[in-house]
Amino acid sequence: MTPLWQARRAAGHTRECHGDLHLANILELDGAIAAFDCIEFDDALRCIDVVEDVAFTQMDLAARATPALASRFLNAWLEHTGEYEGVAGLRLCLAYRALVRAMVENLRTRRSEAALAYAGQALAWRRRAAPRLVITHGLPGSGKTFASQRLLEHEGAIRIRSDVERSGSSAWRRWLPRADRASRSTRPMRPAGPTSACSRWPASPCGRAGPSSWTLLS
Repeated sequence: MTPLWQARRAAGHTRECHGDLHLANILELDGAIAAFDCIEFDDALRCIDVVEDVAFTQMDLAARATPALASRFLNAWLEHTGEYEGVAGLRLCLAYRALVRAMVENLRTRRSEAALAYAGQALAWRRRAAPRLVITHGLPGSGKTFASQRLLEHEGAIRIRSDVERSGSSAWRRWLPRADRASRSTRPMRPAGPTSACSRWPASPCGRAGPSSWTLLS
């Protein structure tokens, strides 16, 4: 994984983040979501890859038996930021963050239920399953987005939406070779094509057999 993190750091994806973004440090304030109690005592723990920061929240949502919400949160963040390249390191970050919480809970109460649950979560994130690709296709208004939303929440998939990609608001095309990026930016778009790319990567360990790799094109 070292080449991935080095490349992302060189590209500016390592930033001053929160550093401890589990659910106990997030609240609703005046109708908006706010985070508090960031790590201030150690720059090395706060200046991290943005994927590592968001993985803490996703992991904690899954650990608290809300895997559908964890998947919805991750996909919304990816669509907003275009940080799809970081998905390659996400599973490692999820396991690491689960181990952090397991250690904290074990220090509070040795072998507590919470500590064992987080440790089990970390082990579940370690497991890799075969990759899967699901492509939805249909006319506008036929329910592709609705169906793919239910699939990503149920299977822990990652979705790539063609309408978002066509609008230029998504950065998932960074996955493509450099020459292909330019051709895609000028290529005429067909009105009816695949509309959702959903990659089950990684699935939540809550109630499932461990992480697998789905990509859902919508």
